Amino acid sequence: MNWLNIISPSNVPLDGEALLQFEQELGGRLPSDYREFLFSCNGGKITAKHTFETKICDYAEDDISLSYLLPLSKKNPLSGGVIECRTGRYKDKVGIERAIEIGDDGGTGFFFLMLSQRFFGQVYFTWKDVIQSNSPDWRAGVEMMPDYMGLVGTSFTDFGERIQK
Repeated sequence: MNWLNIISPSNVPLDGEALLQFEQELGGRLPSDYREFLFSCNGGKITAKHTFETKICDYAEDDISLSYLLPLSKKNPLSGGVIECRTGRYKDKVGIERAIEIGDDGGTGFFFLMLSQRFFGQVYFTWKDVIQSNSPDWRAGVEMMPDYMGLVGTSFTDFGERIQK
């Protein structure tokens, strides 16, 4: 998957040490295809026209699109990267340790890369106003996906290929 065909890179240099430290805090390595993306682009604005179809809370959604992918870290008080979202927005949320926010649709929703064993490497979307990270589905030991999250990629590479179509 050549992400440069569909993204304008962030121009935020990837700090390899920060990546290793982040993975250590997570308790394991990120999916290899996502790591490769970070090393080649480290986030950026999506330039390809695309939409995703998924199912959220038993409703078919077909007008979801990705605006940008977050860099690993962006030390900026107005916006952040994956690390800043995790330590800020989701710091005290139960269960978010099994997912990292990786992107945004530009206003109404977030894209998450799943880290749990059962869903490892899959990409999901959820609307910002319905994310319920204290849902029983997210509690420790439960390996099921909350119904307010819709699958948009069986892997990070599949996610990119669906954008590229």
